[in-house]
Amino acid sequence: QQFVRNEFPHDHSPTRQRHTYWTSAIARDRLYQLSLADLPPIHGFPTSSLQEWSEYRQFGLRSAAAYLLVFDLNCPESFVHIKHLRDQIHESRDLHEVALL
Repeated sequence: QQFVRNEFPHDHSPTRQRHTYWTSAIARDRLYQLSLADLPPIHGFPTSSLQEWSEYRQFGLRSAAAYLLVFDLNCPESFVHIKHLRDQIHESRDLHEVALL
């Protein structure tokens, strides 16, 4: 919601279920339609489609075209967690074809 609508509520409400937001962006004179999925925190990136289906059904983690990993600046542990997720994505997916921000 923050990235799409530029809304920054004073009270943070953690994501409990998947929400999809649609927006457009222009880059290099091309218009792109973006679908951003806001997901609840995950403990680890699924290493197989079966694991994704059983633990993170309908999240679309292994089929995403890009990943935007967000952490809490006030919580060093969240940065460490995101680093581990990044490493797991790198091990599980071919990063030459998937953007990781």
